[in-house]
Amino acid sequence: MKASWFWAGNALLMESDELIVRMRERINWLEQRADEEAHLREDEIRRREEESRRREDAERRVAELQAELERVRAAQK
Repeated sequence: MKASWFWAGNALLMESDELIVRMRERINWLEQRADEEAHLREDEIRRREEESRRREDAERRVAELQAELERVRAAQK
C-alpha cells in the first residue's frame, strides 16, 4: 500500500498508515467507553428497580400492620 501524506500548510501531519492506526485506537477507546457507560446505566436501572421494590414492600407491610392494629383496637372495644 502506498503511503499518503497529510499536510496542514507546510507541516506534515502524519502518514495515512499512522492516521489509520490512531483512528482505530480512538474507535476502540470510544467503544470501551460506550460499553462502560452502558453497564453503568444498566446498574443504575437495576438499583432503582430494587429501591422501588423495597419501597413497595415497605408500604405494603405498613398497610398490613395498620390493618392489624385496627383489628386489635376493634377487638379491645
